[in-house]
Amino acid sequence: SGPNAGGKTVAMKTIGTSLAMAMCGVFPLGTCTTGLHRLYTAIGDHQSIDSNLSTFSSQIIRLRDILSFCDDRALVLIDEICAGTDPAEGGALAAGILDSLIERRAGFIVTTHQSSLKQYALTRPSITNASLAFDETVMRPTFEFLYGVPGNSYAFDLARNVGLPDIVLTRGQGYLGERHDELEKSISAMQRFKLEAEQLKLAAAQELLKAERVRKDYEERLSQVKEKRANVVENAREEAKEILSKANALIENTIRDIVEKEKSAKQAKEDFERGKASLVNTRDDSASLVSDHAGTASLASARDDSTSRFTVGDDVMIVGTSNSGTIVTIDDKYEYATIDVNGIKFRTLISQLTSSRGTRATSNERRTLSSESYIAPAADAGRRTMDEARPTMSLDMRGMRADEGLRALEVFLDNAVLKNHPFVSIIHGKGTGALRKVVHDYLADHHAIESFRIGEIHEGGDGVTIVSF
Repeated sequence: SGPNAGGKTVAMKTIGTSLAMAMCGVFPLGTCTTGLHRLYTAIGDHQSIDSNLSTFSSQIIRLRDILSFCDDRALVLIDEICAGTDPAEGGALAAGILDSLIERRAGFIVTTHQSSLKQYALTRPSITNASLAFDETVMRPTFEFLYGVPGNSYAFDLARNVGLPDIVLTRGQGYLGERHDELEKSISAMQRFKLEAEQLKLAAAQELLKAERVRKDYEERLSQVKEKRANVVENAREEAKEILSKANALIENTIRDIVEKEKSAKQAKEDFERGKASLVNTRDDSASLVSDHAGTASLASARDDSTSRFTVGDDVMIVGTSNSGTIVTIDDKYEYATIDVNGIKFRTLISQLTSSRGTRATSNERRTLSSESYIAPAADAGRRTMDEARPTMSLDMRGMRADEGLRALEVFLDNAVLKNHPFVSIIHGKGTGALRKVVHDYLADHHAIESFRIGEIHEGGDGVTIVSF
């Protein structure tokens, strides 16, 4: 069903023509599989004055013949069934004809404008309504096929569109009745719902297509991942075999080396035992010599201990120089003394003093002179030496605390000034740089220092400071 000029008859003729061609071996729509072998039609107006046939009577005669021959292998096409008589009677007669076709299990396509047949199709499970859509905004058919939905005829709308007077249309609508109007509105609503459903179906189909593409893409990627995983596992297995082979070779070589070295170890043990026996003999031979030397050392120590100690006011000289002065103070440990030399006071070790009469001072911990450097007392060393053979001196402060290092630095610089050294080196080490900062801060305020710098690479680099007087 649907509007006039909407394409119902053309669609039905197209189906019939395609089936007739397929039955003749021509397939305009591609391969065709069907169980239909006969085609019957009741299309067009076959009224005849000579035969006393009207539009209605000519169609009824045609339908009579069709009912006589059709079966479950036939397709029947009927255009505007029972349209040439009273609509109510024509609709009832058309329903009876369709019931007969259903009983014969024949396939059929029927066009109609009768509302009673539209309702009839809704109550028969073997019959399906269909229509061609109509655009009410522009009052034109869209030729869109709507399966499962009956269509309105839009007779009044088309009449208005071709210019029929409004008064005629108004009067005509007054004769329709409320029931017919409600039916037409229901059909229009069904068409709208059908269109919306078709749009949703189309959107769902598109989403399904996208989902299918995503699924295929995922499957391809999953296949690639599995393939890569298999390759990785295979490569890892090969690498493991290679590593195991190398490890086995290494173990074999190691065992071979151990076996060879066991022979050398036995030989070394024999040599050690022979050397040990020789050392025992040497120890016995040298015992008497050590005893004699110890007696001599004890005698010299007793002689040193008998030497007199300095006191404040004594005139003294500094070892290795021609400078002489007077002792001003002596510390409690009898280790350091403050000397006044021509009005200049400085602090020095008592062990570096000698009496102006030629007597050398001593202490419980004797200090010795070295031909290389002056070594300040560190945490693990308790001696100081002063350079006498070379024009430069060095102070090794590594391992000292800050206060301990400053005391040693003070004495060291005073001795360097008295011995007229042009420059000295101070070894403070690199470490965190804290001891170097303490040294530099002290040097910056010393009255006898002209300049100081970090040592060059060959001088010790950042761990050494060179001082010029």
